[in-house]
Amino acid sequence: MVWEIFQLRESLKVDGGGKSVEYSLQYQSYL
Repeated sequence: MVWEIFQLRESLKVDGGGKSVEYSLQYQSYL
């Protein structure tokens, strides 16, 4: 599960750096 979230975070980073920061916060919350 953590691996899948990690891949999603990387996907967002490529999609948009600004949104990557917001996703990073949600990623930590998921952990």
